[in-house]
Order: sequence, then structure tokens, then C-alpha cells
Amino acid sequence: MRISIVFNSPGFSISPDPAFVTLGDSVEWDLSCSLADVPGLLWTVYLSHGSPFGHAQSTFSTLTQRTQPRGIALRGVLGPEVTVTDGDYKYGIRVADPNSLQVLGDDDPWLIVRR
Repeated sequence: MRISIVFNSPGFSISPDPAFVTLGDSVEWDLSCSLADVPGLLWTVYLSHGSPFGHAQSTFSTLTQRTQPRGIALRGVLGPEVTVTDGDYKYGIRVADPNSLQVLGDDDPWLIVRR
């Protein structure tokens, strides 16, 4: 399952939300931001109340930086992570300035894992 996360300050466009996956499927988050004045972003997906991925790590982060001229979107990917536990998971997606760590946006979509 690919989940599209688009950051358009101050909010997000997340598709699908909720995301429905079958137990054993992998999940990837496609990240993008086309704001011209943003040189880079620190993206974090976090699960505060259990994880369907079956390991202690419940936070995944990546840094996207603009390497092309202005107007080219920042793009990145988190995952894939394979689901090993079914259930309904409210997870967080956060973007921050990579230098100051100031949070620029935070949202809480759903990931539903079914047998």
C-alpha cells in the first residue's frame, strides 16, 4: 500500500485516509511538498499507541532537501514496512524544519490492518 502525503503549509493532503491494508502487506509513505520557500523538511511517521509492524521501532524519519532549482517539489519515501499485527492504528505524520526542528505541520490519519 502506498500512502501519499503532501504537505501544503499549514496542512496535509493524505490519500487514502483511512488506509486499509491486509495483514502481511507492506506500507510505504510517498512524501512531497511543492512550497517554493522550503529548502528541506524532516518528515516523521510515528505510532504512539502500538504498531502493526511488529518491532520496537514505532518512529520512522527521513530528510528531504531541495537539490533542484526552486519550483521542483521535495520528494521522499518512508518504508516499506510489513504489517504483522492487525488492528486500527492512528498514526502521526509530522514535518519540521531540519535546522531548528520547529514543527511546521502535524496530522493523525488512520491505518487499518485486517486479516
